[in-house]
Amino acid sequence: MRPTAAEDYDEQEVNRVRALPDEEFVQLVFAETRSVVDPPTAAALRAPSVLRRWDDALKLILGTVQSGLDKVRGVQEPQAVEQRNKLARREHLVRTRLMETKRLKREQHEVWVYEGKVNQERNKQQRNTAGDAAIQRLIDAHPEEYRKLLDEERRNWKSSPADSAEWAE
Repeated sequence: MRPTAAEDYDEQEVNRVRALPDEEFVQLVFAETRSVVDPPTAAALRAPSVLRRWDDALKLILGTVQSGLDKVRGVQEPQAVEQRNKLARREHLVRTRLMETKRLKREQHEVWVYEGKVNQERNKQQRNTAGDAAIQRLIDAHPEEYRKLLDEERRNWKSSPADSAEWAE
């Protein structure tokens, strides 16, 4: 199964997959590890709203596979060797999907962080604009008080230690 971009999923399929009972969901995930589900269903498993449940189901399947491997470990009968090889391949497929869930979670986190920074910057710009407008309204409403405060601030700024000769020494 090729990695599926998050934009490839159908919202109706995502809702159908999310509504599945746990046992059916695990069976679906198991079928997906063997690439026997249709592409829209495979894509739905990778949707952000299903990603955690998919990861949990994969971990459950991995535990079952590892239990099976433990039972046939060290047994040299032909059937046990065949079973061990089959389970080892299955373990590899599940681990591959688990790595994909980690990648998708990381990408989703990066999107959330980026969107959060963009929203913070947008909010900061809006606050600055609103603040500038409020200050201008106060200046327009109280021009005399504004001039007095401005003159006072200029006097304080000119008499700051950085401007004095004592500071330079």
